[in-house]
Amino acid sequence: MTSHPNQNCLYDVLVGRRKEIERLSINIDNIKARLEQMINNFSEEKQEEPEIIELESMSGIYKEVDLSDENAVSERLSEVYAWGMSSGLSFIPPHLILHNMNDENDNKESKIFIKTSKPTEGNVIKEIYPLSLSEGKGVRIIHRGSFFTSGDTWKRLFQYIEKKHLAIIGYGREIKNLMGPSVTIEVQVKDVLI
Repeated sequence: MTSHPNQNCLYDVLVGRRKEIERLSINIDNIKARLEQMINNFSEEKQEEPEIIELESMSGIYKEVDLSDENAVSERLSEVYAWGMSSGLSFIPPHLILHNMNDENDNKESKIFIKTSKPTEGNVIKEIYPLSLSEGKGVRIIHRGSFFTSGDTWKRLFQYIEKKHLAIIGYGREIKNLMGPSVTIEVQVKDVLI
Protein backbone atom coordinates (compact mmCIF):
# COMPACT_ATOMS: atom_id res chain seq x y z
CA MET A 1 0.00 0.00 0.00
CA THR A 2 1.55 3.28 -1.09
CA SER A 3 0.94 6.51 0.70
CA HIS A 4 -0.23 9.63 -1.01
CA PRO A 5 2.29 12.54 -1.19
CA ASN A 6 -0.16 14.75 0.72
CA GLN A 7 -0.27 12.18 3.54
CA ASN A 8 3.53 12.20 3.78
CA CYS A 9 3.52 15.96 3.94
CA LEU A 10 0.79 15.99 6.60
CA TYR A 11 2.67 13.36 8.61
CA ASP A 12 5.85 15.50 8.54
CA VAL A 13 3.89 18.59 9.61
CA LEU A 14 2.26 16.72 12.51
CA VAL A 15 5.58 15.27 13.72
CA GLY A 16 7.12 18.73 13.47
CA ARG A 17 4.27 20.23 15.51
CA ARG A 18 4.67 17.55 18.18
CA LYS A 19 8.42 18.32 18.48
CA GLU A 20 7.63 22.04 18.70
CA ILE A 21 5.08 21.43 21.48
CA GLU A 22 7.58 19.25 23.37
CA ARG A 23 10.17 22.08 23.18
CA LEU A 24 7.56 24.58 24.37
CA SER A 25 6.56 22.25 27.20
CA ILE A 26 10.18 21.99 28.39
CA ASN A 27 10.50 25.78 28.24
CA ILE A 28 7.28 26.22 30.21
CA ASP A 29 8.47 23.72 32.84
CA ASN A 30 11.78 25.61 33.17
CA ILE A 31 10.00 28.97 33.47
CA LYS A 32 7.58 27.50 36.02
CA ALA A 33 10.48 26.11 38.10
CA ARG A 34 12.27 29.50 38.07
CA LEU A 35 9.04 31.30 38.97
CA GLU A 36 8.41 28.85 41.84
CA GLN A 37 11.93 29.48 43.16
CA MET A 38 11.39 33.26 43.01
CA ILE A 39 8.09 32.89 44.89
CA ASN A 40 9.77 30.72 47.55
CA ASN A 41 12.61 33.23 47.95
CA PHE A 42 10.11 36.07 48.25
CA SER A 43 8.02 34.10 50.76
CA GLU A 44 11.03 33.43 52.97
CA GLU A 45 11.92 37.14 52.98
CA LYS A 46 8.36 38.38 53.51
CA GLN A 47 7.38 37.14 56.94
CA GLU A 48 4.07 38.48 58.07
CA GLU A 49 3.72 40.06 61.50
CA PRO A 50 0.91 38.98 63.84
CA GLU A 51 -2.01 41.37 64.30
CA ILE A 52 -4.88 41.62 66.75
CA ILE A 53 -8.28 41.17 65.09
CA GLU A 54 -11.95 40.54 65.83
CA LEU A 55 -12.91 36.96 65.06
CA GLU A 56 -16.30 36.29 63.50
CA SER A 57 -18.62 33.63 64.84
CA MET A 58 -19.05 30.60 62.60
CA SER A 59 -21.45 27.66 62.48
CA GLY A 60 -20.65 24.50 60.60
CA ILE A 61 -19.82 20.82 60.74
CA TYR A 62 -16.58 19.03 61.61
CA LYS A 63 -14.85 15.67 61.60
CA GLU A 64 -11.75 14.81 63.65
CA VAL A 65 -8.56 14.23 61.68
CA ASP A 66 -5.02 13.01 62.35
CA LEU A 67 -2.77 15.64 60.77
CA SER A 68 0.28 13.36 60.80
CA ASP A 69 -1.32 11.60 57.79
CA GLU A 70 -1.42 14.04 54.85
CA ASN A 71 -3.91 11.84 52.95
CA ALA A 72 -6.30 11.81 55.92
CA VAL A 73 -7.00 15.54 55.53
CA SER A 74 -8.32 15.26 51.97
CA GLU A 75 -10.20 12.03 52.80
CA ARG A 76 -11.96 13.56 55.82
CA LEU A 77 -12.71 16.72 53.85
CA SER A 78 -14.32 14.68 51.07
CA GLU A 79 -16.43 12.80 53.63
CA VAL A 80 -17.64 16.03 55.24
CA TYR A 81 -18.51 17.65 51.91
CA ALA A 82 -20.26 14.50 50.64
CA TRP A 83 -22.36 14.19 53.79
CA GLY A 84 -23.20 17.90 53.81
CA MET A 85 -24.31 17.93 50.17
CA SER A 86 -26.44 14.81 50.65
CA SER A 87 -28.02 16.55 53.67
CA GLY A 88 -28.92 19.67 51.71
CA LEU A 89 -26.33 21.96 53.32
CA SER A 90 -24.61 24.70 51.37
CA PHE A 91 -21.05 25.53 52.32
CA ILE A 92 -19.21 28.80 52.81
CA PRO A 93 -15.57 28.37 51.71
CA PRO A 94 -12.82 27.99 52.66
CA HIS A 95 -12.58 25.05 55.07
CA LEU A 96 -10.65 25.35 58.35
CA ILE A 97 -8.34 23.06 60.29
CA LEU A 98 -9.09 23.50 64.00
CA HIS A 99 -6.49 22.68 66.65
CA ASN A 100 -7.17 21.93 70.30
CA MET A 101 -5.05 24.63 71.94
CA ASN A 102 -4.98 22.80 75.29
CA ASP A 103 -2.51 20.23 73.90
CA GLU A 104 -0.38 21.39 70.94
CA ASN A 105 1.17 17.94 70.45
CA ASP A 106 -2.05 15.93 70.12
CA ASN A 107 -2.77 15.88 66.37
CA LYS A 108 -5.76 13.59 66.93
CA GLU A 109 -7.60 16.52 68.50
CA SER A 110 -7.53 18.41 65.19
CA LYS A 111 -10.73 18.89 63.24
CA ILE A 112 -11.70 19.62 59.64
CA PHE A 113 -14.35 22.35 59.90
CA ILE A 114 -16.59 23.63 57.11
CA LYS A 115 -18.86 26.64 57.55
CA THR A 116 -22.48 26.01 56.57
CA SER A 117 -25.31 28.38 55.69
CA LYS A 118 -27.68 26.81 58.19
CA PRO A 119 -27.11 25.06 61.54
CA THR A 120 -27.36 21.31 61.90
CA GLU A 121 -29.25 19.63 64.70
CA GLY A 122 -27.77 16.99 66.99
CA ASN A 123 -25.23 14.34 66.07
CA VAL A 124 -24.98 13.32 62.46
CA ILE A 125 -23.71 10.27 60.64
CA LYS A 126 -20.09 9.23 59.97
CA GLU A 127 -18.79 10.98 63.08
CA ILE A 128 -19.57 14.39 61.59
CA TYR A 129 -20.89 16.85 64.18
CA PRO A 130 -22.16 20.42 64.33
CA LEU A 131 -19.88 23.05 65.89
CA SER A 132 -20.17 26.78 66.53
CA LEU A 133 -17.08 28.95 66.93
CA SER A 134 -17.59 32.04 69.05
CA GLU A 135 -16.66 35.57 68.07
CA GLY A 136 -14.18 37.63 70.03
CA LYS A 137 -10.66 38.97 70.17
CA GLY A 138 -8.05 37.06 68.20
CA VAL A 139 -4.53 37.16 66.81
CA ARG A 140 -3.89 36.50 63.11
CA ILE A 141 -0.75 35.75 61.12
CA ILE A 142 -0.22 34.66 57.50
CA HIS A 143 1.99 31.63 56.79
CA ARG A 144 3.45 31.46 53.28
CA GLY A 145 3.43 27.82 52.19
CA SER A 146 1.67 24.57 53.04
CA PHE A 147 -0.10 24.20 56.39
CA PHE A 148 2.07 21.10 56.91
CA THR A 149 5.12 23.41 57.25
CA SER A 150 3.62 26.10 59.46
CA GLY A 151 5.50 25.28 62.70
CA ASP A 152 7.78 28.35 62.74
CA THR A 153 4.86 30.65 61.99
CA TRP A 154 2.91 29.17 64.93
CA LYS A 155 5.96 29.80 67.19
CA ARG A 156 6.08 33.46 66.12
CA LEU A 157 2.35 33.73 66.85
CA PHE A 158 2.78 32.21 70.34
CA GLN A 159 5.69 34.58 71.08
CA TYR A 160 3.55 37.57 70.06
CA ILE A 161 0.66 36.38 72.26
CA GLU A 162 3.01 35.98 75.25
CA LYS A 163 4.62 39.38 74.65
CA LYS A 164 1.20 41.07 74.54
CA HIS A 165 0.13 39.30 77.81
CA LEU A 166 -2.74 37.44 76.19
CA ALA A 167 -4.15 33.98 76.97
CA ILE A 168 -5.24 31.51 74.30
CA ILE A 169 -8.85 30.29 74.45
CA GLY A 170 -10.91 28.19 72.07
CA TYR A 171 -9.52 26.57 68.93
CA GLY A 172 -6.61 27.61 66.76
CA ARG A 173 -7.85 28.04 63.18
CA GLU A 174 -5.84 27.37 60.02
CA ILE A 175 -7.56 28.66 56.90
CA LYS A 176 -6.14 27.60 53.53
CA ASN A 177 -6.24 30.66 51.34
CA LEU A 178 -8.04 30.04 48.06
CA MET A 179 -5.50 32.06 46.08
CA GLY A 180 -1.82 31.20 46.41
CA PRO A 181 0.27 29.00 48.68
CA SER A 182 -0.52 30.53 52.05
CA VAL A 183 -2.42 29.76 55.24
CA THR A 184 -4.11 32.24 57.59
CA ILE A 185 -3.65 31.24 61.24
CA GLU A 186 -6.06 32.69 63.81
CA VAL A 187 -6.17 32.08 67.56
CA GLN A 188 -8.85 33.37 69.92
CA VAL A 189 -7.36 35.18 72.93
CA LYS A 190 -8.28 37.16 76.01
CA ASP A 191 -6.39 39.72 78.08
CA VAL A 192 -4.49 38.46 81.11
CA LEU A 193 -4.63 40.56 84.27
CA ILE A 194 -1.05 41.21 85.44
